[in-house]
Amino acid sequence: MNERRNNLTFVRFVAACIVVIGHAQAIVGHIQTQIFGGSVAVVGVMVFFAISGYLITDSWERNPSLGIFFANRCLRIFPALAVVTILTAFVLGPTITSLSVGDYFSNPNLLYFLRNLWLYTTYFLPGVFEHNPIPNAVNGSLWSLAPEFLCYTIVAAVGLSSPNLRGYAFFALFIGLAAACFYYPSYTGPQIVFYATDAFQAASVMMFFMVGAMIRLFRVPLNVYVAAALLVGYFLFPGGSPYVRLTLNWLVLSYCALSFGFASFPILNRWDRSGDFSYGIYLYAFPIQQTLWYLLDGRISAAEMIASSLVLSIAAGVGSWHLVEKHALKLKPRRRIKVGGAQPADGLVIGGGEVPR
Repeated sequence: MNERRNNLTFVRFVAACIVVIGHAQAIVGHIQTQIFGGSVAVVGVMVFFAISGYLITDSWERNPSLGIFFANRCLRIFPALAVVTILTAFVLGPTITSLSVGDYFSNPNLLYFLRNLWLYTTYFLPGVFEHNPIPNAVNGSLWSLAPEFLCYTIVAAVGLSSPNLRGYAFFALFIGLAAACFYYPSYTGPQIVFYATDAFQAASVMMFFMVGAMIRLFRVPLNVYVAAALLVGYFLFPGGSPYVRLTLNWLVLSYCALSFGFASFPILNRWDRSGDFSYGIYLYAFPIQQTLWYLLDGRISAAEMIASSLVLSIAAGVGSWHLVEKHALKLKPRRRIKVGGAQPADGLVIGGGEVPR
């Protein structure tokens, strides 16, 4: 396998910025740009799940140890999440709350917010962002972390089965989740919530993780020219039944994200020289945007929100990487194992590690 670099860090950076752009539109009260059958912010999350599905599955295949696997996953997710949760609850919250400081710290919703530390998504802090266009939501990005960690658990569970069966296990999961997604538009019952997460919303992004995992396990060749052709065909021929279109969303977006990610373009393949800032951008952008709207009392356009929140979120992502994430990753237990693995069509090494969304 050639020791060449890839574009994965850049692709994740772009995906994080796409999420920032979509949320900026929503926070100022605009309709989000729609693409690939969903809002642009959700498309960014889809890209993260597709890449994560490939890389996390590959991580297990190369080092099938439950202890090491979950230690590595936890060190990637929780340190940065803990810092943003604590800063939000104990610095941002008391600074801008409509309550007195005493009432803020005595309100039980403050402690409830700390449930985010174990991925139990909780959006509200007492008296914070009550009158924003998206009221009371302190960090609307955290919803995707619980489905992401569930996918990690699935990888480990499937990984305990026979190597010859793992790809088919993910295919069965793909079919089951697809059935749920197809059924959702006609569902009229109460919201189905598991661990503070909407079940249908979780299924809609987990699909991309499953596709990424299958591409890894079935050793599907990744080729940037094929990906470009698929994209052109997808947008030139928008017809077909909703079920076909939705299936194409899962397959085309996942394949394209991985193909462009594993390609090696000048400059883009060196994007990780200073660090991987995408997770920090994702974690900090939403509270930054809500704060901007609050401080400016809504006197900010969508373009101004996009530009200012991108700059501030990237700065926060840089800080998160250099102050928290890279130090946590140094604690990852590692065990060298020689395992035959999948290889992208152009012979690139797998680099950059995984970033959960």
